[in-house]
Amino acid sequence: MVEAALRRRQWGLEQWGQLYQDLPSRQSKVLVADRGVISTINAETQVAAPAGLQALIDQAVAGNVVFPILHLTVWCVEPVVSCR
Repeated sequence: MVEAALRRRQWGLEQWGQLYQDLPSRQSKVLVADRGVISTINAETQVAAPAGLQALIDQAVAGNVVFPILHLTVWCVEPVVSCR
């Protein structure tokens, strides 16, 4: 299937390879006083509660928010122990 698409576009492997752009991955760890306040779904890939927290994370991932993305004192338990 890939070979047919490359032939149709008259591309070689080099042109196909240039389409890929490796983007950096970033994980941030936020420590809170009580982890039990946050509940997750989908194998811990999405936040179910508190309401609104997943929307903030989605904005941050989309690049609409500057890191650090969250101040969890508003959403979870005060105080935030650390944010890295």
